[in-house]
Amino acid sequence: MNEQISGISYRVDGKRIYTAELKQNIVAECKAGATSAEVSRKYQIPMQNIVKWRMQIKKLKDPVVEKTIPANIHNDAIDEIKRLQNEIKKLSKSLSNMTVDRDILKDAVDYASKKKWI
Repeated sequence: MNEQISGISYRVDGKRIYTAELKQNIVAECKAGATSAEVSRKYQIPMQNIVKWRMQIKKLKDPVVEKTIPANIHNDAIDEIKRLQNEIKKLSKSLSNMTVDRDILKDAVDYASKKKWI
């Protein structure tokens, strides 16, 4: 089992670098019915890496995106999605506050017009 698996390269400090194709093949094998532990033993890759790759692809949920974006870019894409979701929440809250303020001011103008203050 000590044969070199294609798709893995090593940095100077010894850290393993996995290609996008290898990651996609491993995730596809897991989707086909193999467990993360089985695939981990087969490819001699830590199981936590396989679980992380599966979760990253699961979060994207779009099969077209899954095939077009290399696996090493998935982390950046997920971070960007989370940032945009937080921005949407902030903007929605701001919009609801502005809507309430507008309604209050509209009622105040109507009341002032009836009392002939304006």
